[in-house]
Amino acid sequence: MAEKRAAASLDELRAAVERDFSKNVVVSHGLFRSPYPFGAHLFCEVDTATLDRKKWGDSKMELVLRVIALPPGDSAPLAAFSKFLKVLHRDATLEDASFEALVLALEKTRFFSSGLKDLSRSNSAVEEREGDGDYQQRLLHLCLGSSHPCIAPLTGAFLGNETLYLVFPPAPYTLRSLLHFSPGALGDDWQLRFFLYQIIAGLAHCHKLEVFHGNINPSSVLITSSMWCWLTGFATTSIRREVFNPTTETSLVEDELEWRSQFKKWFRGELSNFDYLLLLNRLAGRRWGDRCFHTVMPWVIDFTAKPDQENDTGWRDLTKSKWRLAKGDEQLDFTYATAEIPHHVSDECLSELAVCIYKARRLPLLVLRRVVRSVYEPNEYPVNMQRLYHWTPDECIPEFYSDPEVFRSIHHGMGDLAVPSWAEDPEDFIRLHRSALESDRVSRQLHEWIDLTFGYKLSGEAAVLAKNVTLSTTAPSMPRSSGRRQLFSKPHPMRMTSSSKKNLLEQLEESASFCSSGRSLSPWYGVPVPDPEGHNSTNSDHPPVASNACEAILRNVAESDEKVWSELFQKLHFEQDDDVDDENVSYQRLVAWQREVSVLKPIRESEAADIFGIGCLVAEIFLQKPLFDSTSAAVWLERKSLPGTLNQLPPHVRIVVETTLAADIKRRPSAEKLLESPFFPPVVRSAYTFLSSFHFLASNHDRLFYAAKMAQQSAFALMGPVASELCAPACLSVIAHPYNDLDPMAVIILLKSLLQVLKQQASRRLLLPVVQSILQENDADAQLKAGLLGSSFIRNLRRLLGTHVYLQHFHSLIVLSVLRSPESQQASAASLVLVDTCQELGLPVTLNQTILPLLQSLGRDITVHGVDSLVEIGEKFGPEAIIKHWLPPLKYVLMLSIEPLTHKTAPTQSWRLLAAADALTVLSRLVLLLNPVSVSRELLQEPNNFLYKIFQQKNLPHRFRQSAAKSILAACRRSGPELTFLHVMPQFKEFFHALAYSNISEELDLAYLLYSELASLLGIERVRQSFPTWLVLEQSLAKKYDWKWTDTSRHFTHSTEALPVEESSNTGSFSPANLLLNGVGWSIPQSQAAKWTGSFTSRNQDQELVVKPNEEPWFWVPTHDETRGGAESNNKSRIGVAHAGTKDEQSWKLNGIVAHSWRAHSGTVKVSRLGGDETVIFSAGGLRGRSVVRKWDLSSAECITEYSGHEEAVNDICVFQGFERVGSCDGMLHIWNSETGKRLALLDETSISGSLRQSEVADMSLTNGTLSAGNAYTFMHFMEAETKLAIGTTNGHLRFVDPVTSRQLFSWRCETSSETSVSSFVSSVTSSSREAPEEKSKSFSSWIGVGFNSGHCSILDARSGSVIGSWRAHGAEITNLAPLEEYYLVSSSLDKTLSVWDLRKSWPLQLQTFQGHRDAVASFALWGGNILSAAGNKIGVSSFSKLGHSSQKVTPRKVYLPNRSGRNLSTIHTISVLPFSRQFIIGTEDGHLKICV
Repeated sequence: MAEKRAAASLDELRAAVERDFSKNVVVSHGLFRSPYPFGAHLFCEVDTATLDRKKWGDSKMELVLRVIALPPGDSAPLAAFSKFLKVLHRDATLEDASFEALVLALEKTRFFSSGLKDLSRSNSAVEEREGDGDYQQRLLHLCLGSSHPCIAPLTGAFLGNETLYLVFPPAPYTLRSLLHFSPGALGDDWQLRFFLYQIIAGLAHCHKLEVFHGNINPSSVLITSSMWCWLTGFATTSIRREVFNPTTETSLVEDELEWRSQFKKWFRGELSNFDYLLLLNRLAGRRWGDRCFHTVMPWVIDFTAKPDQENDTGWRDLTKSKWRLAKGDEQLDFTYATAEIPHHVSDECLSELAVCIYKARRLPLLVLRRVVRSVYEPNEYPVNMQRLYHWTPDECIPEFYSDPEVFRSIHHGMGDLAVPSWAEDPEDFIRLHRSALESDRVSRQLHEWIDLTFGYKLSGEAAVLAKNVTLSTTAPSMPRSSGRRQLFSKPHPMRMTSSSKKNLLEQLEESASFCSSGRSLSPWYGVPVPDPEGHNSTNSDHPPVASNACEAILRNVAESDEKVWSELFQKLHFEQDDDVDDENVSYQRLVAWQREVSVLKPIRESEAADIFGIGCLVAEIFLQKPLFDSTSAAVWLERKSLPGTLNQLPPHVRIVVETTLAADIKRRPSAEKLLESPFFPPVVRSAYTFLSSFHFLASNHDRLFYAAKMAQQSAFALMGPVASELCAPACLSVIAHPYNDLDPMAVIILLKSLLQVLKQQASRRLLLPVVQSILQENDADAQLKAGLLGSSFIRNLRRLLGTHVYLQHFHSLIVLSVLRSPESQQASAASLVLVDTCQELGLPVTLNQTILPLLQSLGRDITVHGVDSLVEIGEKFGPEAIIKHWLPPLKYVLMLSIEPLTHKTAPTQSWRLLAAADALTVLSRLVLLLNPVSVSRELLQEPNNFLYKIFQQKNLPHRFRQSAAKSILAACRRSGPELTFLHVMPQFKEFFHALAYSNISEELDLAYLLYSELASLLGIERVRQSFPTWLVLEQSLAKKYDWKWTDTSRHFTHSTEALPVEESSNTGSFSPANLLLNGVGWSIPQSQAAKWTGSFTSRNQDQELVVKPNEEPWFWVPTHDETRGGAESNNKSRIGVAHAGTKDEQSWKLNGIVAHSWRAHSGTVKVSRLGGDETVIFSAGGLRGRSVVRKWDLSSAECITEYSGHEEAVNDICVFQGFERVGSCDGMLHIWNSETGKRLALLDETSISGSLRQSEVADMSLTNGTLSAGNAYTFMHFMEAETKLAIGTTNGHLRFVDPVTSRQLFSWRCETSSETSVSSFVSSVTSSSREAPEEKSKSFSSWIGVGFNSGHCSILDARSGSVIGSWRAHGAEITNLAPLEEYYLVSSSLDKTLSVWDLRKSWPLQLQTFQGHRDAVASFALWGGNILSAAGNKIGVSSFSKLGHSSQKVTPRKVYLPNRSGRNLSTIHTISVLPFSRQFIIGTEDGHLKICV
């Protein structure tokens, strides 16, 4: 029987591998379930325990063995194989089987499997490769060798005992697996064309060598981890027929089964349940022996009793999944209701763990240790079938119905798996268990289990009702080689039995209808044509693939690097298509190409058969279902009539498919002509030219070096953004962990070149994860990090991706690089980035995202570079900003050091002193940036003389007081002698008087420091005049320190050895406070002294900086005292608590105080929108229905640009990030330049839909504007991921516009269930943006939310426009919609409420309602876990932290004027949040914009 032959074949193959090689090779799975869909292939793992760990490490090595039987005396397989040997690899040779030889072949396969580094090359060889002539020769040889990059490479061929082994590198995917399990991974139209180009290029290479494939289908296309295609599965020789088969019966590896005939056999009882389930497993992509995706069978008994058809006891309920039976309905309902992603089943129906437990008696211990438990414990495995069944919620495996050997253990200490008491032995159990599977009772229910496992109950409402909703663990765009595949969309018919309640006719009709729905399960790709005699043999004299021109380069290898690379670059010939986005031009070229092909020289019959398969492949890739099934194939063979599904293809694709499927094979194009067709524009050919050479190289080092050299030659710039985007994933895949093995300069060159060419979305998707990973990785090469930070790369990345993306993903990493980097070069580069970007970010953002984290590091991990950043950023913003925003927190930290430590621990006091020491260092340098008057007022005069107050604390460590004294002296030097004499000398009078008669050594040290410096600054006479006891004090100083005053120099002289100085024990790593411990004090190591003292000199120190506040940028940014009731209360909660995370998630204490306000419009501010960063805002307003849109600079509250082209009130504004364009609508859409205010386009549909009655127009009141008659535009939403503008209209439609080209695209009808007779107009639009964390995934909109003036809301599929749901959300007009994460929607309305909706259910569920506003909610904004809503003249703050509650009370808050001098009485119409500045802006009815904190 088939199952016995399968088990026997797998065992025979395992035995053959162990005999010919060793037990170090573990067979994972094989036969027809292997990733390689032709021949008897074994997917193997090599146990590296016996290998050199220094060379191989602990990695799992993988390979694919293709096994060909060699009957004694029969040389046909060897003769057939020799025909393909040079096609696959010209250097392939036949060797005797040995484990050592296999390891050598495996070294080649490792480069292709999982991107592991080439451990066989030493680091020194890598470092010296640029000057190594052998490296150049090898690199060019690989790039231009005769092996083709799109043919599955053969890495070894071995002769075993009556067995021929071919060794291939493993490919994780096939085209079929991607089409079945992750079609989104194939990408967009350009990526699909690129895939097809690779396949056809490989086929063209074979045809050039007169080798024909004969089996083109999705299974014969392998795809590597870098998404590169390999063509394989050749069926034109006897190799395919001579597969390993120990029996004399039909081969197990057959052609694709015709599913309809097999189903009919099963339906009539002519095919067993077991064999039919094996067929369904095969169609679903499950592989026999594959632990991760094993063939699955149902448990049909529960082992409580011997199966008896006359008794209900002991039978399993097949109408419910095993998961449901094990977990229970109550638990599944709870999981579905509470999970973030609703689901019932969180794992596969047959997990790898369950398979290993089931087959533990037969699997190698290596596998059990890897999957089950690292320590082998035989007693922990179930000992009998009863315990095994109840132990797991997983389904069964076919071995329990077919193979008694699975019960017998091969391991010491693990006994055989016991069978139930009603079975005599494993053979008897297999017989009884199999009989139960084939029984009438099971046959009457088996269709229910098929629906759950392979059928319609895997999706939709049926899955919810059956409690069978599975949790998807990967994004749709991530490639997968396995998963649950839904084979049927209709209920599976019950097997025809006499006990069925339906009559025979009904059963037959149901069967016929079901067969029709499953026609795609029997794909057809053409009839293989036998090769003409002699046409399938390779010609040894055939020239290699490399052209003569490229071969000439090989003769010049000895010359310089640059010349060789320049010549190679010229021969590769990159080109760019200027009409890449013009579909009409492409279609016209294709039509002309089709006419040209019809008159060319005809191709051979075998070649035409391959081209037919290519046409079927092209259609299936774009349709995502087979073009031909058994029925349409019969029609084609009889009438040459193409299927009707061909009309579903895009026009340009349909032309290619029709040409390749031409009934007259003489009119079909050759593979070479297909490659030259306009279907593959120059960008595709350029990408292929680049990557074909790239994939010739084996190691990541070589590939990175090649990509960097090509980038230096401007390859990406020549190819253009589309081709560069196709090449970028493969190039970036070599920049992988560990980063220490990468060439820093090559990485930087590659990243900078890609950044200059790629568009914004592509850069965000491809470059952002790579750069972020490098900056996050602690082990990354310091030179690499410094190179990224020190160059203009980060600055250009921020400008391209936008400020919000930069702040969200990069800024905190750069701050941490300044604080925690052990490498000075990296920290210095990061510091320069912070200083360079601070003014572009603006003062509010800089304060919260840069200055606050640096201040939080005081006393912890602040470094010299952190201090540099604080000081230099302060210098950038000027003295007024330093006084308002730098000095208050520093004062607070210093004053903490003298606060009594009530209920405080010793570590707290230590941190306070460390932080205060760092604060003194920063303060001493900031003093040099202030004018003398400011220094005296802020630091020296009472009551701000906090430095003197610290100096007075005798309980503080002496060295700390000494540092405070030095800071006082620095402030005195900056203030000058007059201000010092006036304000400082009176404060020290008492101190010096007490020291005149004191013998305390430490106090005298302080006096020595202060007296000498003050005498130098003021003159000795003025000092003596201030201190009556000066004579006694000078005598004491002279006695202890040998001090004396000299009038000639007016400087004091003293012994440099007088004061004890602590030496640092670690001069390599320095923190300003790292030596302040246990009262010893701190000092600057000599290695750092030059840097610190040199930095004290500022270019502004000699200038009197007196600037009017209103002339300074960001003059309005309030101090903490002005907005939060004192600096101490604010800083106490924010300084020294924690560093800012990747996102600004610290608690925001909303005060509702207006920090700044200005008159923006003469009338009401109807709408406002933030620009690309938090430094610009757009507003619209005016009087008498005529609006003006203005762009405001928030740093100065000045109008930058104005657009006055509106004749009606503006309803909405939309900013198109990255395009310098703005859209504003007043019933018509105005697109204008945000820098010049010049109109670029005007779109008007007000006359398309006819006129509305004036009474109807009067009834349609828009909150943010007025309406014109006709189909007017009402609300706009920019879908950034798709670069499309969605516009709501008065007739309930969504109009889509390309904002870059100003073209109208299409329109969707948004269905509502309005109860009014007047059509609802769209009052709000939003969309969700889904961005998967993996680097290959794209950001895209999954749904669009539309709100109407009737209070209804609709959710549309963003890809198809179909209405997913529509419901009555509010009792009045919806004023605003916004997505919360991916699955939630927030809405506000004129009915004074806000609501949160869960869109994961089949019908949107209202999670929470926020009530409490007394006026209509005009607008709201989201920040973190809060909603800021505006209603009337008040704001409300609501929290998502209580989403479990159905209702939450909102307490409206008043908005106060500065210093709470009054309240805002004007109605608020719009509100926007500046999350990184921790502020919000409101637009009011009196025409003002008000920035609030």
